[in-house]
Amino acid sequence: MAPQIREGEMTKTVYKHIQEHQYVEAIKILGNELQNFPTSRCCLSLLGYCYYHMQDFQNAQNIYGQLTQMCPEVDDYKIYHVQSLMKAGMYEDALQACTGIENPDHGERVMLLQAAISYEQDEVQLARSFLDQCSPQAEERQGFEGALFW
Repeated sequence: MAPQIREGEMTKTVYKHIQEHQYVEAIKILGNELQNFPTSRCCLSLLGYCYYHMQDFQNAQNIYGQLTQMCPEVDDYKIYHVQSLMKAGMYEDALQACTGIENPDHGERVMLLQAAISYEQDEVQLARSFLDQCSPQAEERQGFEGALFW
């Protein structure tokens, strides 16, 4: 059961718990709110964030999957969904979800995610081919290259 929160202090309380890495407490409050407002984008987004940072990737991917259905125009949710799927070990689902991110502004990020997913599956050549499509200055590229050379 979620603790009682004074009227008008819900947002402040949830964000304070998140700031202090008290994700379980935030999840209790958000879960209670979700019962009253099951399609609350704000509530779902914060829940996904909390689950991800608690390393509960199964619940995180579920929440971000709901958000991608509710808000298909928000590519950030799609990226968080892919990351959560990958961390949950659901590699095929993660690769499939990558295909739904069509915004060219996220192209390099998607390539890096596909490289990471391929690497996690010991598909080194495929990981290398995704990595080669990224610019040399791409964030995370050096780390991947180091792992591939190892």
